[in-house]
Amino acid sequence: MLKYTFFIGCDISKDKLNFAIYHNKQLITEYEIANTTKAIKTLIKKWQKLPSFNKTEAIVCMEYTGIYNNLLTEVLRTSGYATSVVSGLEIKRSLGLVRGKNDVIDAQRIAQYAFRFQDELVLFQPNRAVIKQLKELNNSRERMIKAKNQLKTPIQELKRFDKDSAKLVAKANQKAIKALEEGIKSIEKQINELIKNDEQLKENYKLACSVTGVGPRIAVAMILESGEFKKITEPKKMACHAG
Repeated sequence: MLKYTFFIGCDISKDKLNFAIYHNKQLITEYEIANTTKAIKTLIKKWQKLPSFNKTEAIVCMEYTGIYNNLLTEVLRTSGYATSVVSGLEIKRSLGLVRGKNDVIDAQRIAQYAFRFQDELVLFQPNRAVIKQLKELNNSRERMIKAKNQLKTPIQELKRFDKDSAKLVAKANQKAIKALEEGIKSIEKQINELIKNDEQLKENYKLACSVTGVGPRIAVAMILESGEFKKITEPKKMACHAG
């Protein structure tokens, strides 16, 4: 006997959400709404009016899109809906070679994926507050490191071929590079404080850093990507996820 009979696929973007609702293999309705808490709550009320709809037999499946998922997953959690957040690559690989792509079609394909792989779907569990904070700090650090490298790399290249221009460019970017370096140090201090003040996080960080070749940046990335080593528990899966 199937655990779910309603499969709701959602394609998510910054400003809007596209839904496709299947009753088993049959597409019964589609929606497009704004990506706001109010619009999501209004839509959920409409679901309750669908023929034979029962939320205990429904699962909502969506791709992971970072912060754009946040409003939907929170409303679904507080409303008691089973929810699964899957990587876009996993869904893409499951479909094989397909033609056509837009938000409506993507929502249908996500619902179809949920139907086909319902026994393998992992129900969404929100991250702890400290992990959310760590993730945003880590993202900010990575953006700053990238920005710093974008300024410094051309200077290093210029030194080989045009030393006078390299000096000029280095001087022009000196303040910006220094500000970025100070910002990176500040964020790293905040990251270290978060880790130090949370026992579970501190233990996982210590274990990750004990692996040969794993430094602070990679250790934090491993903790975040694996959901504190709960979503990814096997070495081979971690290696595959890392590419």
